[in-house]
Amino acid sequence: MSFIIKSWYGNEALWKVWLFGYPLTWLILMLGLVLNEQLNISLGLSISLGVVFYVWLLVAVWRCSENAKKRLWFYLNRGLVSITVVCAVGILMLKGNT
Repeated sequence: MSFIIKSWYGNEALWKVWLFGYPLTWLILMLGLVLNEQLNISLGLSISLGVVFYVWLLVAVWRCSENAKKRLWFYLNRGLVSITVVCAVGILMLKGNT
């Protein structure tokens, strides 16, 4: 089973999701932006691809947090994901009002 699928279902170690997931997500986002500049690919498409992987990352961190050896990491990671989602919803709501 691939890393992405195992992480999505919460079957991967939390540290692996952090070590590989965040750089992978940022790499895909940056690659999309570079392709946008070099090949005139739609910026919306580039950002959408980055958002899809960022959602994957948040779900993976949430689900894999149960695999943390110390309970503190479970709570910290769940808190981080919760704050990220609340901030994203808040930004979208503010953008809708302008």
